[in-house]
Amino acid sequence: MRSGAKVTPQVGRHALAAAAGDANIPDKKAAELGVWRDPRSLHRYQHVKPDAIPGRTAGSLLPPPTDENGRRTKSRRIPAQRRAS
Repeated sequence: MRSGAKVTPQVGRHALAAAAGDANIPDKKAAELGVWRDPRSLHRYQHVKPDAIPGRTAGSLLPPPTDENGRRTKSRRIPAQRRAS
């Protein structure tokens, strides 16, 4: 099954840089593995992932879903909008 997403060498470099950061590989070694000439080039590909704040989830930050009458719904799903015919 195809997703329609294109996988390019650029995507692989981002994945390698992120995995190296997650594995706590030193920048100099990660730059060697990714064939970056300088660890500063590696930093362009790394993505910062801040630690989660305990007790703070999207569900706790968003207001509870309501139906078309403004009453809270039992499920966390937002009701579908009705289309005008």
